[in-house]
Amino acid sequence: MEPDYTIEEQVTFVLANFENDDIGQQYAHKNYQIIGIEEGAPFIQIGSKVYRGEIDATLGSMMFFEYSNSTTEEIPKDADQSKKQKKDSGPGLIATTNKIINFQQVLLDPK
Repeated sequence: MEPDYTIEEQVTFVLANFENDDIGQQYAHKNYQIIGIEEGAPFIQIGSKVYRGEIDATLGSMMFFEYSNSTTEEIPKDADQSKKQKKDSGPGLIATTNKIINFQQVLLDPK
């Protein structure tokens, strides 16, 4: 028996600014949780740190690009033969936004 519902996955790109904290390289590959974006009161937890966010408008549109290292495609060397070469495909635009979330670290007191 199949369920009466379907699960839809939504991908959201978030432009975040972490004020007064240099977490870019420290936490680049760690797991994180974001809650409250839809409600307009976002929080993010990265490792043991928690940040409260404020949604703001950007100056102009911010663009997200995806870079691929290289692709292999056939590029004719001359009319008689072809040779496979690696060619840089360049960046591909995947999303734009006009909003940014400015995060500030909050300290949580244990109960």
